[in-house]
Amino acid sequence: MKSVILCLVSIFICSTAFAAKKPESKPKSLSAILNDSAVAILKKGDTKEAFALVDKAIEQAIKDNENVEHAKAINNKGLIYLKSGDPKVALLYFEQSLDLLKKLKLKPKIATAMLNLGISYKEMSNYDKALKYVFESIETFIELKDTVQLGAAYNTIGNIFNEMSDYKQSLFYHNQSLHLRSLINSEYISGSLLNIGSVYKNMGLYDSALFYFNRSLKLKTQSNKNNNVSNTLSKIGEVYELKGDYNSAYKYLNESQKLRIEAKDLTGMARSDYEFGKLYFKFSKYPQATVSLQKCIKQSHEFGQIKLLAESYEMLKLIFEKKGLYKEALHYADQFKYYKDSLMNKEKQKMFLDMQVKYELEGKEREISELNNQREKNDALMQNQTLQIRINENSNRFLIIALILVLSVVVLMLILFRNNKKFTYKLDMVLRDLHHRVKNNFQVLYALNNLQKNLVEEPKAKAILATNNDRIAAMMLIHKELYMDRDMTSVTLPDYIRTLVNNLLSIYEKEHENIQFQYNLQSDIKLDADKAIVFGLLVNELVTNSLKHAFNSSIDSPTIRLDLYSPEPGKYRFIYSDNGQGLSSKEDKKTLGMNLIDNQIKLLKGSVVLQTQTGLKYDISF
Repeated sequence: MKSVILCLVSIFICSTAFAAKKPESKPKSLSAILNDSAVAILKKGDTKEAFALVDKAIEQAIKDNENVEHAKAINNKGLIYLKSGDPKVALLYFEQSLDLLKKLKLKPKIATAMLNLGISYKEMSNYDKALKYVFESIETFIELKDTVQLGAAYNTIGNIFNEMSDYKQSLFYHNQSLHLRSLINSEYISGSLLNIGSVYKNMGLYDSALFYFNRSLKLKTQSNKNNNVSNTLSKIGEVYELKGDYNSAYKYLNESQKLRIEAKDLTGMARSDYEFGKLYFKFSKYPQATVSLQKCIKQSHEFGQIKLLAESYEMLKLIFEKKGLYKEALHYADQFKYYKDSLMNKEKQKMFLDMQVKYELEGKEREISELNNQREKNDALMQNQTLQIRINENSNRFLIIALILVLSVVVLMLILFRNNKKFTYKLDMVLRDLHHRVKNNFQVLYALNNLQKNLVEEPKAKAILATNNDRIAAMMLIHKELYMDRDMTSVTLPDYIRTLVNNLLSIYEKEHENIQFQYNLQSDIKLDADKAIVFGLLVNELVTNSLKHAFNSSIDSPTIRLDLYSPEPGKYRFIYSDNGQGLSSKEDKKTLGMNLIDNQIKLLKGSVVLQTQTGLKYDISF
């Protein structure tokens, strides 16, 4: 603390001396120097010293009646709490600062305070309020051409989209932020790289994620910012865990936890507890995993970290399922569902859609306004030239009427275009919401069915429940494809078939067996959602039957072949075959799976030719 005070005295003396040489420049006040020093020390990670300085800045600003520095000091105190992992308290200080700034009518600082409020609400997973404040701040940043703060706002929106699993939109906003920051060589470039890596990690593209994380780590290491480095180390450890390299994961997570404890980063420490709980689960160390997750839950309740609560309860559910304690597992499953649902309830989603529509429409309106202004200038010039040429002719009225008609048509066309865009966008978001909810319902059904399967001891009943889960998974995959696709009305069959087959191989643990799959699939074939679900169930039953019954040790090169093509528009031919042992008797044709195959072909309004002499071959036209 003594070194800090000596530093402040030196700054104050230098400021006074400089003012003596240049009397026209106003020296910094003591409260301003204290504010700047608090921010500088906060960047070094010393929150304790930063708190002491900012409290002195508030006291000095009140004493000297410096309202601007007072508002700035309160805002800085909110930043320190946010940095310390306590967004609830940070929120109170940002709101106080905003009230003061509104009275002072300082537009740039008001926008910054709104952005800080948005970031705080985002940290508390309160996305509706977060977006409200961030979108309001963006309008001012665009008007003032404040590239630094605009980059921060886009970065915050990108993080919200990432947490909501809308990865395309998240990458769009994060790349916008990275572009703006690169233009001015901002110190926050490493943060944008880290966020882009996080999106790729959530998409399952781990090599791309590591590429961006390592670029971010290199920049952050050069700046010696321990807290920022700890977050990047944590992300790298998480990717290695997902790749199955648990030793590397432990190494990076351990380094991250040490830095977070050193920096007294409370939310970071809670995140480390969750990460170690998940890693211990992978090592089958269930007692250690449970202790870490319970610590995380305790801290997350204290600071309102809803997302972390949902993740921790989900892990505890999995742990107790593995231990065979199904009553406790159901309890934690209920807790997980409660906090998961609270992240995106109906009211929040509606607010989110309204905010997004409002922001995009206002951007379009600005563009249209600029075009109209230019058009009005051009029209005025043309009218003036016409009047000069025909000043002696009695045609002014005709020209004015014609001009009004033309402008009316243009305005009408613009209004229709804008309304059509708005309607299309809202319809798109409603459809996305519908498919997302259907997918979530399938996930709940899948989880309940899986839990029931684990409780059943009779092998035949267990097998039936497992087979039903395969069928649910096939339908879940359809809705996942619809939700991720911009079209949302059709499914690309070749991609879907390959993904479905890979899922079934994983479920029946056949990946490492010598079963060869041969594909001859026409790449541009799509089906609407309803037909795609029927087709998916058909493929699911065919592949499942082959994996379970077709092959035995006497077959040297077990092979499954899938052919799909369109002989003419609207007509399709699908040929499925394997070189297994075929159907041994008429009884084989009376199973539930075979009946389902026949029903799915009827639903497709198709016909089938079945061959069972050498293996099994379905030649289906629909």
